[in-house]
Amino acid sequence: MSMQSMPNGLARWRDRWVEAALSGDRSGAMAALDAALGEGRDPREVLEAVIGAGQAEIGRRWARNEATVAQEHMATAIAHVGLTRIHASARGPHPGVGRIVVACVAGEQHGFPALLLADRLDLEGLDVRYAGADVPLGCLGALVADLDPDVVALSVTLGTNLPALDEAVAVVRRNAPRASIFAGGAGCPAARARALGVSPGADTVPETVALLSQAARLGAARSQPREGA
Repeated sequence: MSMQSMPNGLARWRDRWVEAALSGDRSGAMAALDAALGEGRDPREVLEAVIGAGQAEIGRRWARNEATVAQEHMATAIAHVGLTRIHASARGPHPGVGRIVVACVAGEQHGFPALLLADRLDLEGLDVRYAGADVPLGCLGALVADLDPDVVALSVTLGTNLPALDEAVAVVRRNAPRASIFAGGAGCPAARARALGVSPGADTVPETVALLSQAARLGAARSQPREGA
C-alpha cells in the first residue's frame, strides 16, 4: 500500500510497527497495532495498512541490505502474532459464504503473504482454508478433493518455484474441476498465470480480495449445499 493510498493516521502506526518488529520487540509492535485498532478502525484496514504495508517495507529494507535475514525472520514471526490479534478484534461470527483454499506451491517456503491474504479474505466473510507453505502436490490434491472449494488461490513468492505452479494447477484441475484457480505472488507474473489458463491476482491486496470474493460467491451460488461447511 502506497503512502498516497494509506488511510489517514495509519502511517505512524505502520512506522512504529516496522521499527518494533525489526528489533524483535513484540510488545512494542502489538502496542502499535492496538493503538491503530483503538482508533475504531476496521480490522481489515489495519491488517493491510499496518501489518501488510509494514512487512512490505521490511522486505524492501532487506532487499537494500538495510535489514538482516535475522531481523526479517523476527519481524515475520511477530507479524503472525499480529494477525491473530487482528482476528481477536473482529466483531462476531461471519457467514463463511464461498469456500477458498489458499496454498503455497510445493517448495515455496514464504508463507506469510499467502497467510495475510487468507486472513484478509476471512475477515471479508468467506470460508477460508489456509494450507500453509510448501504444500506437497499429493496433499494439495487430497485437500481440494475433500473440500470441494469454489476458489483455489496458489501463491508463488520466488520465481524459481514457477515450475511447481504448473504442476499445482494440473493437480487442482484433476481433483477440484469446478474450482476457479487464481495464481499470484511476487514470483508469479500475470502473464504466466494467463498462460496456464488461470486468473492472476491483482496489484493490491484489496483488489485481489475483491476478485477472489466475487469468484467464490459466484461459485457458491452455482453449487449445491454442502455438508459440514
